[in-house]
Amino acid sequence: RQRQAVAAAPAKRQPPGARTQTHKGGGWGGTTHTKDQAARIDRENAILVDKLTSIAQPRTQSLAPTRAAASVKPKKSSAGINRAKMNDQIARENAALAKRLSGARGTISVAKQKQDASKHDQYKRMLAKQDPAQSG
Repeated sequence: RQRQAVAAAPAKRQPPGARTQTHKGGGWGGTTHTKDQAARIDRENAILVDKLTSIAQPRTQSLAPTRAAASVKPKKSSAGINRAKMNDQIARENAALAKRLSGARGTISVAKQKQDASKHDQYKRMLAKQDPAQSG
């Protein structure tokens, strides 16, 4: 957006430092600034407006990356490479351990426990028949 110059109405010549009236009929009433002060304020306001408009308008950038930028991969540090290798090794070891655990049989089965209990009762009865004084 370009700034358009506004043609000012020809003003009466006043001596330097004379006061000018601003906002005639606007309600401020009375004189407020000298011509020099008004000109300085106008310049500063114009600079401020230009700065604000430049901030408000985003800079346009190409959204699509160029071929060179798309093909370049960021370099990994040696620590990052070593960490990735260790993580892979740990994952492989965990998978092997899980495979071994899933294929392992339980050490105590209910059927085997019942069989051992019945044998124990059988031995207990046999001992009770042999020595009635020891049974208790």
